[in-house]
Amino acid sequence: MKPTPGPTEEQIQADAQELSRLLDSAAEEYLSQSKPNDDTELGAIVARRDELLRVRDEHTFDAALLSSALESLDVEQLLVEMRRAKPF
Repeated sequence: MKPTPGPTEEQIQADAQELSRLLDSAAEEYLSQSKPNDDTELGAIVARRDELLRVRDEHTFDAALLSSALESLDVEQLLVEMRRAKPF
């Protein structure tokens, strides 16, 4: 039995673009429904993460792509939180 070939570079790029579109759409939807006192910067990150976890559960994207996107969101959130932290 031959192993199934992995996705082509073109498919990886197309999936990355589609995932980016879905995550951006989730953030835009959150921002359109946010209230004036909401923490929109972190809220948009949370909305992206929620969407990422939703599509992960559907198994429509490569696991490596999803892991990379989740790591990027984690870094983005940490940077926002560090920027806001009070100096010692």
